[in-house]
Amino acid sequence: MFSKLVLLILYVHTVYAFYDEFSELMHGRKHAELGIVQGPMFGKERKLPHDSFYDPPPGVSFSGVFGNGTVLQRAPNLASVYGFSPLGSVVTVLITNATGYQETKSVAAMSDGTWKYTLSKPMMTGGNYTVTVSCNTCNNKMSLYNITFGDVWYCSGQSNMELSLIYSVQRNVTWDLMTQGRYSNIRFYTIGHMAFEDSAPAYVVPQASPGSGRWTMNPTRDEFHAFSAVCWYYAQELTEMLGDEAPPIGLINTAVGGTQVEQWTRNNTLTSCKGPKRCDADAGQCGILYNSMVKPYLNMTIKGVVWYQGENNMHEDKGNWRNNTGYACMFKTMLEQWRHDWSVTPGTTDPQFGFGIVTLAAGTSEGGPDMGNMRWAQTLNYGTLPNPACPKCFMAQAYDLGDPWNGGGCWARGNNKCTGWGMTVPYSSTRTPYFMGSIHPRVKYEVGRRLATSAMSVVYGRKQAWTGPTIKSCSYKRGSKNGWEFTIQFDTDMMNPQGIQNASQNKIFVYDPPYPTQTDGPMRLLFNDTWTGIQLNQRSYGNGLDGKLYFKYYPVDNTPPTGLRYMWDASCCPNQNTAIMPCVPRSCPVMMRYNISYTDVNLQVGLETGLPPNPFWAKLVADSPTSGHCECFDPQVCS
Repeated sequence: MFSKLVLLILYVHTVYAFYDEFSELMHGRKHAELGIVQGPMFGKERKLPHDSFYDPPPGVSFSGVFGNGTVLQRAPNLASVYGFSPLGSVVTVLITNATGYQETKSVAAMSDGTWKYTLSKPMMTGGNYTVTVSCNTCNNKMSLYNITFGDVWYCSGQSNMELSLIYSVQRNVTWDLMTQGRYSNIRFYTIGHMAFEDSAPAYVVPQASPGSGRWTMNPTRDEFHAFSAVCWYYAQELTEMLGDEAPPIGLINTAVGGTQVEQWTRNNTLTSCKGPKRCDADAGQCGILYNSMVKPYLNMTIKGVVWYQGENNMHEDKGNWRNNTGYACMFKTMLEQWRHDWSVTPGTTDPQFGFGIVTLAAGTSEGGPDMGNMRWAQTLNYGTLPNPACPKCFMAQAYDLGDPWNGGGCWARGNNKCTGWGMTVPYSSTRTPYFMGSIHPRVKYEVGRRLATSAMSVVYGRKQAWTGPTIKSCSYKRGSKNGWEFTIQFDTDMMNPQGIQNASQNKIFVYDPPYPTQTDGPMRLLFNDTWTGIQLNQRSYGNGLDGKLYFKYYPVDNTPPTGLRYMWDASCCPNQNTAIMPCVPRSCPVMMRYNISYTDVNLQVGLETGLPPNPFWAKLVADSPTSGHCECFDPQVCS
């Protein structure tokens, strides 16, 4: 007994030390004073103090967003470099490499003491360049070494994007592959947290200021563990999918935990969306991150953005962009601003650059209600991406990727009430620690894989499935024994863009419940204003290629249904105590099988089953007393 107690004390001590070290990396970075405070109900949010702007150094310099090892955007886009210089000076930029390449150009300093040079031509993938800047009135010059050209992805949002790799279950497999030379094409950059008022200039930040960071290539294990998990896994899976064509990938992580979309949006445009906003009570918070964490990168050419945010807007109206309300309107406003502001200089960032989002998982609501409508708002109310309101957008549905032990206080500070203590227990907290509990799901590799799968089609032009099964229409009729028979037609063009009839990987599959004790399910029918969860036991799906799902339901009376939902407000494991039995990833019954594993030592091999359906809510409209069809809510169409 005594020995067991000693082991327990040692375990708790280890977990505390482990947790504190990486908590500092997560929360502190360079600004430990940016604290999380109590928000509405039990949600947490960031109250960001206003930083003073840091005076630039004398002479000429690059902006702090550049450093040795920087990845600049490759062709067909024009890359830019920029920085500070004295007023009235003429700045000369020289680009060279070891094989004799040379480009030089002089530009005049601007009236605000900054300079910018856009390269004269798009640069091909790769290379090792030196970029030097000097000026006619300066006593110094500055050089950047080991510069290469590839795809630059800007990763942003709140804590589930900020969450470090150390808190992800896949990290050790990836690190082992890196020690074998894999993923050497990926370089990353993390900025310190800043918050500037509208009056503060922030398009250029000084080197060695809290607004600057460091480009990292060939990271140490600690450097790898401290970087954003979703951002990294996205680049990792892009690398796997592109194979020999994979370019250098530059990742910029600016995520700040506990923040709202209003803080990332230009302050003077917030009135375009109706309804109260989280930052209204403290107007100084509106736009504060746009000024400090977005502006410094707007002159940098990027390939696209990956965005994971929404938890701290769960207490607001989710809204609809069609009537300028709620999160949907704010997100659309931010998206359009960013695309406009990043593409002001012709030929640089594409005005319709790729924009990836991650929908929220179960357990990440921060105490706010109506998760289904939030996910719908995240897709700008179409239910899927891309769409007319969000062209070249792509997404990863994460509703089935909540933390498996999502309940009972599954924390990493020794307060683990789950059965995940043993190293043999799947997703145990001894194997992979939590950060602030299950509001930060540790299943982040699959999020990155789904983002990359979608981006391969939407951004990189590969003709493959970019989203899971999406409802196209549905019908219902009264069958035998007063049962109701339903047919859901999913969009087969999205499932199988190439139209290959033997594409076994592009099939609808319906799985039995992961645990036979379940009596509920994520498919729900509305009877007399009451939503009833049903199991898909009485079902079939043809050969899987026609995108049809058939199921039956026998109500207690002859009442006709008036609504149909899938994964709108239920978890994959409803009524299951996940402090006793985990709800493992991909536990929802419907899935499009699309196995695209590339690594035989990947833990996910055999588990990857493609992409889950996009959640939907349809009204059931009677065509007769015994039959009817479905209609989705505007602007989504599924009739």
